[in-house]
Amino acid sequence: MTERTGPLRLLFVGVADAVAEGVTAALDRRVESTRVDAGADPAGVDPREYDCVVVAADAPTAWTERDAARGDGTSVPHVRVDGDEAAGADTETGAADRLAARVRAVTSVSREHRRSVERSAEDAHAVDADWRVVVWNSAVADRLDRPAASVLGEVVWEAFPELVGTRFEAEYRRAMGNGEARTVEARPVGFDVRVESRAYPDESGLTIYTRNAEEGRERARRLDRYEAAVEAIRDPVFVVDEERHVVFANASVRDTAPSDGDDDAGADDGNRSVRDLLGDAGERVEWAVDAALDAAGTIRAEGFDRQVVVTGAGGESGSGDGSGAAAGGADGRRSVEYRVTPFTSRGRAYALVAGRDVTERERERERTRTVAERFGTLTAAMPTPVVGVNAEGEVTLWNDAAEDTFGWSRSEVLGEFNPIVPESERADFEVNRRRLLDGERIDGQEVRRRARDGETLDLRLWGAPVRDGDGAGSDAPGTEVLAVFEDLTEQKHYHRRLRALQRATGGLNVASTRQEVADRAVEAAVEVLDMELTGLYGYDPEANALVPVASGAGTDETFDELPTFEAGEGLVWAAFEDGTPRVYEDVSAVEGRYNTDTPVRAELIVPLGEHGVLMTGSTDTRAFDETEVTMFRSLAAAVEAALTRADREQQLTRQNERLEEFSRVVAHDLRNPISVAEGFLELARETGDPDHFERVERALDRMARLVDDLLVLARRGDADRESEPVELTAAAREAWKHVETGAATLDADDLPSVTGDESRFVQLFENLFRNAVEHGGDGVTVRAGALDGGGFYVADDGAGIPDDDRDRVFEQGYTTRQDGTGFGLSIVETIAAAHDLRVAATEAADGGARFEFRPS
Repeated sequence: MTERTGPLRLLFVGVADAVAEGVTAALDRRVESTRVDAGADPAGVDPREYDCVVVAADAPTAWTERDAARGDGTSVPHVRVDGDEAAGADTETGAADRLAARVRAVTSVSREHRRSVERSAEDAHAVDADWRVVVWNSAVADRLDRPAASVLGEVVWEAFPELVGTRFEAEYRRAMGNGEARTVEARPVGFDVRVESRAYPDESGLTIYTRNAEEGRERARRLDRYEAAVEAIRDPVFVVDEERHVVFANASVRDTAPSDGDDDAGADDGNRSVRDLLGDAGERVEWAVDAALDAAGTIRAEGFDRQVVVTGAGGESGSGDGSGAAAGGADGRRSVEYRVTPFTSRGRAYALVAGRDVTERERERERTRTVAERFGTLTAAMPTPVVGVNAEGEVTLWNDAAEDTFGWSRSEVLGEFNPIVPESERADFEVNRRRLLDGERIDGQEVRRRARDGETLDLRLWGAPVRDGDGAGSDAPGTEVLAVFEDLTEQKHYHRRLRALQRATGGLNVASTRQEVADRAVEAAVEVLDMELTGLYGYDPEANALVPVASGAGTDETFDELPTFEAGEGLVWAAFEDGTPRVYEDVSAVEGRYNTDTPVRAELIVPLGEHGVLMTGSTDTRAFDETEVTMFRSLAAAVEAALTRADREQQLTRQNERLEEFSRVVAHDLRNPISVAEGFLELARETGDPDHFERVERALDRMARLVDDLLVLARRGDADRESEPVELTAAAREAWKHVETGAATLDADDLPSVTGDESRFVQLFENLFRNAVEHGGDGVTVRAGALDGGGFYVADDGAGIPDDDRDRVFEQGYTTRQDGTGFGLSIVETIAAAHDLRVAATEAADGGARFEFRPS
C-alpha cells in the first residue's frame, strides 16, 4: 500500500494526451497529472514532486538518468513505454490499461520497502503479488544492463522469459505460495557463473537478492572470520535489527549481560532487547540505536553514527547520565563508550553497536572538568578583574569583577576584540600579548586601560599563557592569554591628592598670619579634597564662642550667613570642647544639632586644639570614606600646627619689636639725662655750687623713671601669663594708691569685669592717672566707668589733648613735658592691645582728656 493519502501525482513525458488520459481513467484513485513534451528541458521539471514519471522510450535519456532521489533516500520510480504505446497508435489493444497496471504496481510499494531494496549492496529487486516488478535497484540494473524504467511495472516472467520453467521460477513461486524464504543456486540462461538467489516473502510479494554463488561462499567465509574476530574482541559488540532485537552479541557482551538464572541468557536469540543485554545502561544505548535506525534511510553520508558514554560499576555496564562524564576512579566504576552505526543487509536495516572502555579517558576528562570548574569558580569569586584573550585578541573569559571594573557585561565582550584597550595602548597591548603567547609571563606591570564610560584606569597586570595539550612545558607557547588586573586607579588618585595636599600644607608654613593660614586651609580643602562646603571657625576667648574665620565659595553660596557657635551650642562646639573629631552621615537625624533646618546632611568636624575647628559637609546624605576622613584630619593637623606657629611668630615679632624699642631708648633717651647729669656734676666740681647737685639728682630720677617704663615695655602684654577675671574698679583704686595725686580725686565705681592680667591693668591705670595729674594739675578730677556696648573709659577735667596730637600721644617717646619720658601712654596702648582692647584718645564732656577702651 502507498503511504500517500492525497491524489496520485503523475508526470507524463512525451506521452500522447489520449494515452495519459486513458491511464488516468484506468487508475482507481484520484490523479493529478502533468504532461510535457519529450523535447522539453528536463532541468525545468523537478521529478521529486511526483509519485511516478511515465517516459516515452524515444525521450532523451536525460529524463531517466537524472538524479531523482527524494530527501528520505528513495528514488522516484520511472516507467518507460515504447513509441507506439506512447503515441497511442494501438489504443484498441488496451495499451492504456497495461500502462495503468504498471503505474499502479510501482506506486503501491511503501517507501520503506523501496528504500531498503534500493540501498542494498547486492543485486536486489521486489515483485508484488501479481509478479510485477515494483523495485529494481541499481546493482541489478548494472549487472543485467536493464535500467529500472524499462522493467518497473512489468510482469517479471514477461520481462525475463528465460526464467520461465527454471528452478528460479519454481522456488520463487514456492516462496510466494507458502510464505517461506527460499534459496536457489543455479546458472541462469545467459550467465557464465552460478548465482545464488534468495527470495524473502512478505505481505506484498517477494524481495529477491541475487549474487555470485562463489562470491557468496567467499563472503560467508569472510563473515565467519569476521565473527571469530569480533567474538575475540574484548570490547562489547552487538547488532540490533529494525525491531530493536539483538540479533548478534559477541562474548564480551554475553559475559557481562545481566543474568536471570538462565544459562543462555546472553545468547543472541533475536528476542532480547538492548536493555535486556546491558541492564539500566541500555537506556542510553537504546536512544542512540533509535536515532541511528530512524535516520538510516535519510542520512546517506558514509560513517553516520550515534555515540554515547555510559558508566557502571566494576566491569559491568550500569546506569549512566549520558553526559559522557566518567565516575570517580576509586570506586571501581567503569565507563564504556558505545558507537552505533546503521547498515543494511538483505534489504533490512541494522545497527552495529561497538563499545570500548574509556574509563581512563573519562576520568581524565572529569579531572579536567573539575579543574576547569574550580578555576571557573575561583575566577568568578576573585575580587579582581580576570580576562582571557585568544590568539586573535578576542575575549574568552570575563569574570564578574571585570564587569564591575570595566562596565561591559560578559555577553557583550565574549568573542569580541578586547574592548578595554585604548588606541594609545594598542601597540603595547600587542607586544604583551605576543610575549604571553610565546610562553613568557608578566608580573606586576603597570598598564592603562579604559572603561565603558571612557574613564582611563590605572592597573597592575599579571599575565600568563594558557597552554593546550598534555605535557606542555612551562615555556611552551600558549593558545590563549590569561590576564589578572589590580585596579590602581583609586590608589593613584589618592597619591596624586596626597602629593597635592602635601604641597598645600607646605604652603601653610609660609603663611604669616592666622587669617592667611585659615584662607589657605579652606582653599586646600576645596581645591585638593573636593570639599566645597568647608569652613574654619576660630575660638574667640572674649566672646567664649567659635566665630567664622574663612569659608569656601560653596559655603557662601549655601548659607546666607555663617553662624557663631557660642559655648555649649551645637555639634561643632561639642567637638571643639572634647577635642574629638566627629563624622555624621546625616546630621539632620542627630540630636543637638545647631540648626534644625540646615541644608547640610553629611558633616565632618575636626578640632584644631585651642584654635577652633575645621569642618566640611555635603548637602547629600553620604558617608565620608576612610581616605577622605584621613586626608581631612591630616589637613586639620597641619592647620593646627600652622596656627600655633603663626601665634608664636607673632609673639616673637612683638618681642623683637620690644628689644628694638629698648635698644633705641637705651641708645637715645637714656643718653640725654646721663649727659645732663655728667654736665652738672662737672659744674659742681668746678664751682662747688650745691645747686648743681639738685640738677644731677633730677636727671637721675628721670633716668629711673625711664628704666621703669622700659621694663614695662620689655615685658608688655606678657601673653604667656595666666588670664583671670579682673575687677577693674579694684584695679583702678589700687593704681591710684601708687600715684602722687596730691589734691586730685578719683571717681571709679562702675567699671566692668574683664579677663586678663590684673597687675598689667594696675599699670595701665597708673599711667593714665599719672598722665592726668601731670597735665591737669593737683586739683584734677579723674572719672572711670563702663562704656555702652562693652569696654570702659578714663577721663579727667584737665586741659585736654589738642586735636592734632590725639593720634601721636601713643607714640613711644612722644611727650609735651620737658621731664616726661614719652612712654606712659605707649605703655597704656601696649597693655590694652595685649588684652585685645583698642584705645582711643578723645575729649571729655568738660573739655579734659578722655581715653576709651573697646574690644578689638
